[in-house]
Amino acid sequence: MNRLIITLLVLGALVGSVHAYDFETPRGIGQGRTVVLSNPRAADLLRAGTPGLTPGAWAFDAGYNRRFELSDLDQFFIAGGWGIGRFGLAVGASQTGDADLYAEQLLQGSVSFRIDSLRLGASLSGMQVQFGGRYGELRAATFGLGVSYRYRTFIGALNVDNITSPRLLETSEASPPRYSFLSEYVSGRGFSFTARTTFEPNQPPQFALGQIVALSERGNLFWGIATGPMEYGAGLEIKIPSGVISYATSVHPVLGLSHTVTLSLGSTRPSQRKSGEFD
Repeated sequence: MNRLIITLLVLGALVGSVHAYDFETPRGIGQGRTVVLSNPRAADLLRAGTPGLTPGAWAFDAGYNRRFELSDLDQFFIAGGWGIGRFGLAVGASQTGDADLYAEQLLQGSVSFRIDSLRLGASLSGMQVQFGGRYGELRAATFGLGVSYRYRTFIGALNVDNITSPRLLETSEASPPRYSFLSEYVSGRGFSFTARTTFEPNQPPQFALGQIVALSERGNLFWGIATGPMEYGAGLEIKIPSGVISYATSVHPVLGLSHTVTLSLGSTRPSQRKSGEFD
């Protein structure tokens, strides 16, 4: 019972700063939950409208996230993405917590279509929540829409999530629509800047900045800062054959440290990559 009380208190402290339908990403907590749009990982592709992969390319993520050093909130996630002509497809699944205590299972999918430098996308999310085996299960689903555009070294993406304001119970609080603007400036000199602005009804706007820097041909360093509440993060990517191993960490002002470790695999079409973009 004490474990359940502590877990619920932590979850309550997160209301307004962490959204249940968010899917964890390899760089996420370390980069202020901004996105490297010039080369998104498989989990990043689940955001509607995120620039997709080149035709014939594929991407895969498998990761583990420990939030606030609490094993009861451990999360495992897996995601895959494919570029098929002008279309991009992605699917991912995650579980947070312990099914015997409190657990969230999330299943997400997205599809996008490219028109020159413009990409239109839609996503579908389903969630299941368990409060131990004796209390049954709660389920909800929603969808999102997005668009992204690239102009030379600047990439921008607008996402609208939770369009249907889903709720787990008729009497529970709904998850309101959330509007996020993501952007990236690619320097062409081995680094880029990323940003995120998020608006949600009855909540103050959230802002985030991040940067990724190519240390060498073997790895990248990234960092980020986010408001609402103020969090600081950083991480490192080490390149391996056909992939990357990522480690990210962040500091919450009250709840402490979180850690994410991810294995990302994939293929690219180098002839279609632009100078300064990250492997």
